[in-house]
Amino acid sequence: MLPLLFANIVGAPILLVALGVWAIGRSAPSLVAAWRSRFATWLGRAVLVIIAAASGAGLLRDGIDILG
Repeated sequence: MLPLLFANIVGAPILLVALGVWAIGRSAPSLVAAWRSRFATWLGRAVLVIIAAASGAGLLRDGIDILG
């Protein structure tokens, strides 16, 4: 994770968020158990599919605009 800090300006916030999540996980183990639950796993997968579909639709729309 440390190379992210030096890679670009986006790396510092990513590193800070990762450290914050790590600190929360250390202070509240029950949150970690909830995060690893079957419901949270499927919810995360569903969100990723929705984001991928929306990004794909945007890419397709841009491609049609360029070619049209």
